[in-house]
Amino acid sequence: MPFLVTAVVLVGLLCAVDLLLTFAVLRRLREHTEELGRLSGAGHGSMGVDRDSLMGRELPEFSAVTVDGAAVSRESVTGAVELVGIFSPGCNPCHAQAPLFAAEAARMPAGKALALVAGSGSDADDLVQIVKGATDVVLAPESMTVVNGLNIGVFPTFLRLDAGGSIVDAAVSVEGLAALSRS
Repeated sequence: MPFLVTAVVLVGLLCAVDLLLTFAVLRRLREHTEELGRLSGAGHGSMGVDRDSLMGRELPEFSAVTVDGAAVSRESVTGAVELVGIFSPGCNPCHAQAPLFAAEAARMPAGKALALVAGSGSDADDLVQIVKGATDVVLAPESMTVVNGLNIGVFPTFLRLDAGGSIVDAAVSVEGLAALSRS
């Protein structure tokens, strides 16, 4: 009988130690997840745009030519453009959101949306073909002035601008901004 009591106490101690180690591992995993979110520039969870750092900012100074040959700059965008979509050619979510962005841009009056593609190549050409009919499109390297100036690290990123050209909302999906752009 004393042998059985000793075995039960030993198993109980092993379970308690295992439970403590499990809690320690979970705590470290949570810390690493938060650190990865911080390093990726995602202020609201690990897969999102850092809205707090974008809110109230204006687009940086830029001058570019669209794929159709029209000149655009911060001055021409301020007060005219309400919705900006920023895409990266190698990004699957960008290709999934591009038709939604094009549909939203098509519902808006002409000149109220702008698409920036941060790259080139066949994937960029595919994105351009999807959104080109609904909005003006600027390709890299000219689009990178805005991307780098706003420190965009999450693609796609969609921005809503007010009449003064300041960012009033940002999201990684068109659905997040669609209702706002109609108001």
